Amino acid sequence: MPLASGALGAAFFTSMLIQTVTIYGGNYSGFIHLSRDVASEAPFLDERPDLARSLIVYDAGYDGQFIYLMAFDPFLQRFKDRPQEYRAFIDNPPYRYGRIGFSLLTKVASGGRAERFPAAMMWLIVAAHFGLAAMLGFLASRHGMSPLAALWYLAIPAFTSSLMSALPEALAAAGIVAGFLCWKARRPVVAAIAFGGALLVRETGIVLIVALVLLAIRQETERKRAALMFALALLPVSAWRLFVASRLFGDFGWAAVVPNPGDFGTPFAGLVQLWQAGITRMQPAPEIAGAMVFPIVLTAALLLAAALLYIRAGPIEIAAIVYAGIAVSLNYGKIWSHLPSGERGTFELFLCLLFLMFESHERPAWTGWALKGFFVVLLAYTFLLAPDASTSRAALLLIR
Repeated sequence: MPLASGALGAAFFTSMLIQTVTIYGGNYSGFIHLSRDVASEAPFLDERPDLARSLIVYDAGYDGQFIYLMAFDPFLQRFKDRPQEYRAFIDNPPYRYGRIGFSLLTKVASGGRAERFPAAMMWLIVAAHFGLAAMLGFLASRHGMSPLAALWYLAIPAFTSSLMSALPEALAAAGIVAGFLCWKARRPVVAAIAFGGALLVRETGIVLIVALVLLAIRQETERKRAALMFALALLPVSAWRLFVASRLFGDFGWAAVVPNPGDFGTPFAGLVQLWQAGITRMQPAPEIAGAMVFPIVLTAALLLAAALLYIRAGPIEIAAIVYAGIAVSLNYGKIWSHLPSGERGTFELFLCLLFLMFESHERPAWTGWALKGFFVVLLAYTFLLAPDASTSRAALLLIR
């Protein structure tokens, strides 16, 4: 049955992918959102006019374009002696290259053929959804629920918005869930490999890893296992970040060691600005409804996480409250001015709440009802109000 959950999750996103790529005339590069300015500065495209002509370009781009371009040069070989050159086509090279996992997988999956990069990116995301839904189904069944309960994860809006922009939140989530399952199965080395892979895609998974380790080391019998898992999980991303820093230090200095994307501000300030932008209709038109509702959803998630932490201070509860704090502290200028960016930045919070919903039978009865009610609201947001709500409905073969 967990495999059935995986098949249904993959089928949902395959439907979304096929319908959208048809709109792009079968050209997968439409998902990448490559801007004209970035395309004109990328040497890999300048050297391949045939490839450049085959790409769909836009007036404004988005993050997937950087993952795509990094796949041409994942090990920073091209300008290793002139690191400043990367600034021309990567907006924040230390930060972007720190998340090399998806670009490297794209390079491998495509056999190094650049014309296959866009398709490889998209089908890797779909494959990740199969694994993610299957593992969530297995986790649900371990707690006495139907494996099909895993499909509540379709309510998380980040997974639709990330697929529509060729971004790897599903891969990071699959790594987190795989690591969590292996940790619960007392397989620390395999857990570390899964967590390590997730951190090379998105470093934000570290919150859950630290929460698991901090709770484990309080038990003397678990300290060695926790220390082993933590060290092995951090080894690949630490080594990679040091390599990136060594390549870019000549241009960025210490900012190459600890890059700052500038995503954070005063708690709730960004959400208040988002809500005001929705009320005054200053947010882009497709995002107005979501801008008015998503701040309320996140505030409810924060309150729910706090209530669950009060009942039991377990690792998932701790991770959930930290992720909730991060979510409400994202700023408007860098994140919420484009609502899908905020959706993508909050998926770990909703994933932790989903874990807790699977475990809710171990807590007071009201927690299960509260979590299910929350996911009903989140499902309504994703399929009715989110910027990509029509795409989510169409994936179910419903009217756009």
